[in-house]
Formats: sequence, C-alpha cells, structure tokens
Amino acid sequence: MSELLTNFKDDILAESMEGRRRYQMITNEDGTVSFVDVTEYEQVGSEFGQAEINVIHRAINNKLDSGEVIDPLAAEEVGFAADAKLTGDALREVSANIASMEQTVNALSKGLVTSQKGTFTVSDVPAGGSAVTKTVSFSQAFSAIPTVLVSAYGNSVASTAQASVIAGSITKGGFQVKIQNYWSSNQAVTVEWNATAPKAI
Repeated sequence: MSELLTNFKDDILAESMEGRRRYQMITNEDGTVSFVDVTEYEQVGSEFGQAEINVIHRAINNKLDSGEVIDPLAAEEVGFAADAKLTGDALREVSANIASMEQTVNALSKGLVTSQKGTFTVSDVPAGGSAVTKTVSFSQAFSAIPTVLVSAYGNSVASTAQASVIAGSITKGGFQVKIQNYWSSNQAVTVEWNATAPKAI
C-alpha cells in the first residue's frame, strides 16, 4: 500500500501583505468579473483537492476493511485495523488448539506402558506336583488387562518348582498363580512376577 503524503505546506504570506491576501478584480468581455490572486508569498502552500481527499479515503477504507486482515494474529503489515470479531475468533481458535494439545499430551501420557513386578514365597509347598494357588493383587490397578509373566524356584538344589498363571484369572487388579513342586519333598517356592500393560487412552 502506498503511503499518504505527509509533507503538505501552508501558504506563508510575505510580510508586506500584512496578513491579508490581495486580489485584483478583472472585468471580463462578457461583463462578468474575475478575481486574480496577486498576493506575494514567501512560501506557496501545497495543492489539496479531490485527488488528495480520494487517496486518503481509499486508505482509510482499506485500513478499516477487515478483509485486509486475513489472520489478525499473523498479520505482518503495519497500519491495518484488526477486526474485533476476527481477532476474537482467532484467539478462541488458539485457545482451543492449546486445550486440544493438552488433551493429546494427557492422552499420550496415559498411553505409556506401565509395569509392576513383585516377589512372594509360599512355604512348605507339597511334593509330588500338587498345585497351590496364590492370589496376587497389584499395588495399583491397571487401566487395561496386563500381560503377566511368572517364574519360580525352590529352596532345594536342582529344584523342579514351577509356577504358571491360571488361565482367565488376570484382571486389572490382579491375577492368580498356580505353584507346583516336583521335588521329592516339601519345599518353599519363591515366585517372581512381572505385569505389563498399556494404560487405556
């Protein structure tokens, strides 16, 4: 956009004019009269007419046209008036985007894989492979059913203790494990477990 002129000048009358302009009246051939400016000037003022006014009005109209500011928050050109509604809409959109980003971050954080693990010992597990059932509760409930892995070892050399998760027993809050001792005598069996699951988004 072209800039408006800012170097307009006023007429400055010569001192001899004593602050008054001088005009000479001339009688025209058709009987009318005309007045001719015979004032002496130290400085002749700038022209200011319809052309200059039209330029100013066009500039004002452009500045007040909200269409000139497509995105008030991203406008880089100075001198344009930001439309209040467009600005409000843009700010609301920014706020909504921030809220959406916060929800996404929260969702992603909830979606991170979480795991829990633990160890327990069952004393005097009968020999001969008889099963002992133990219920394990998680310290904090999962948001989704986890995958649980277990392992076992006894207190005897070359122990044949085994542990396995009972099918269908896994919940968000815990699981059941079956412990068996294939050693020739009763023994204490230690079970280690590890539960891993993605939290529900």
